Parts: sequence; C-alpha cells; structure tokens
Amino acid sequence: MEALNMEYTIHPISLVVIRRNKWCLLYPPSIQYQVDEEVWLPVNIWVLKGGGNTILVDTGLVAQEARSVRKPKAKNVVGFVEGLRKIGVEIEDIDMVLMTHLHYDHVMHLPLLKNVPVVVQEDEVRFARERHPVYGYAYNDKVQEIISNTKFTY
Repeated sequence: MEALNMEYTIHPISLVVIRRNKWCLLYPPSIQYQVDEEVWLPVNIWVLKGGGNTILVDTGLVAQEARSVRKPKAKNVVGFVEGLRKIGVEIEDIDMVLMTHLHYDHVMHLPLLKNVPVVVQEDEVRFARERHPVYGYAYNDKVQEIISNTKFTY
C-alpha cells in the first residue's frame, strides 16, 4: 500500500514506428470501417522511476523484427539501450520489468535483462505458449524462444 503514496515519473520511449492502415486501430477491425489511409504507430516502452526503484514496462522490438512478422513498413526511432540512456537509465539500473503482454513487439529485448525480475500474468504466459491460430504471428518462434528462456514472476 505504501507504493500508492509514492511519486513516480513516467518516461515514454518510442523505439520503433510501424506504418499501418488506419482501420487497424478499430476493435474489432471491421471491413465496413476500412479506410485507405496509413498512419505511423509508435511502439513504446515506459520507464517508471519512484521510491528508489526503476521499473521498465515492456521491452519493445527493432524494426527488422516488425518487418519479419507481418511485413509492415517499420523504422527504428532509437535503440533500446540508447533510449534508456537518454533518460539516464542503464540496464543495470532496472529493478523490475512489468510486461503488459507477450506479443513480439513487447518482448524482444527481454534477453538483455537476464537478472531482472519479470512480472506478467500467468494466464498470458499460458496463452502465449498455446499459440492460438488467430494470434500465432504475435507469439511467433522468436517469442517462444524468449519466453522459454525467461523466468517470470506472477
């Protein structure tokens, strides 16, 4: 409960931008709402600092990985380590990684954080390992390799 009284600063870092059709922002994406307009979508990570802790939310990806998954146009904005350094954080400073989910665009830098506790919902790990056909691309072989080599805390 004490954490609720602490002040945190939130630092967003855009690692990559992906060019996608605007209709992909709708849920569920419906053919009736398709528009022929593309937008650049950022792939962000966040660093939370407060109470003497540095918490990383998600780890992002690199443009090459995005292009290999769904073939979108993608370009790097800043490298993972460089992005952290721009806000005064080194990998060794990170106390915890909090994963929102385990899609390819969220996990690609987990291997750089070997000794850092990684928190994620247990159901998400199970879902990622089962690779539902609709979401198979998001939990591809590279993701499977990363999650099989990551010790998660639930």
